[in-house]
Amino acid sequence: MFATVSPSLTREHARAAQRTFDLLGGSADLISLGIVAARGSAAARRALTDTPLDEIDRSALGELAVVVRSTAKTIEFFGTGGQSGIQPAEAFAGRLDVTLDAVLGDEGTTTDPKELSTQLEILAVKIETFADSPEHDTANVLLQLFSSLTDGVRRDTSSVGESTSVL
Repeated sequence: MFATVSPSLTREHARAAQRTFDLLGGSADLISLGIVAARGSAAARRALTDTPLDEIDRSALGELAVVVRSTAKTIEFFGTGGQSGIQPAEAFAGRLDVTLDAVLGDEGTTTDPKELSTQLEILAVKIETFADSPEHDTANVLLQLFSSLTDGVRRDTSSVGESTSVL
């Protein structure tokens, strides 16, 4: 009635479980963000060449708007002492960090929670508007943002001595 389990099979399952655990530790969420940001970059590049956006482009842009808006709501939570916004437990820390780094960049953008939350909400609306009616100026701004997101994902998912593949 009971199956015999060989030691080598058990070791292989343990290795597979470890790989699964690593993905559940946040890397999969960051990799997903990197892929969506790369798709957003492709949409911005298409808009710059006056190529119409397709449903895949609009879907990626919608997902990116959700990421930016979730980041805004998490910052709002911190800024209001937990009175409004999204609790940090509902946001993935890695995704939040990479998104903030991409938005803040080197420009010395405000770190006031209320202003930053408002800035992120405006950016989310800009992404949604771009999906419906792409313009060159907005495409250039979003291309820079989405490229920063993919760079941040690559930086945060790499280990010492290795580099995540460039998408």
